[in-house]
Amino acid sequence: MKLTQTFFFDAAHTLDRNVNIFDRIKSKNIHGHTYHASISIEGEPNTNGMVKDFEHISHAVNAIRYSLDHELLDNIPELGIPTLENLCLFIAKKLKSIDVCEVTVERKALGDKCTYTLEKEDK
Repeated sequence: MKLTQTFFFDAAHTLDRNVNIFDRIKSKNIHGHTYHASISIEGEPNTNGMVKDFEHISHAVNAIRYSLDHELLDNIPELGIPTLENLCLFIAKKLKSIDVCEVTVERKALGDKCTYTLEKEDK
């Protein structure tokens, strides 16, 4: 079974770190997005009928959301260049303790989405 929890956060960033991007003029300015993210864990239900208690998942997810919401992503050293790809990796690393198997981050207003599926050895 797969459990999924979704959350969102608003954050700003730039992309002016020698990144080869199509629209360097707009991207180098500070700009923001509403990011929608989801994390999933897989497993078999235990004797209580749960793969994992959603309260435990929510607690871990809320800590990530708090660390990203209304932040300038450029100022989070562990994130690196603030791309969707790096956000997926960052979230996956931060939620390693709850055995995340998949992380998706999207900017719905732009139609952009990145999904990172962890292999068993990555967890």
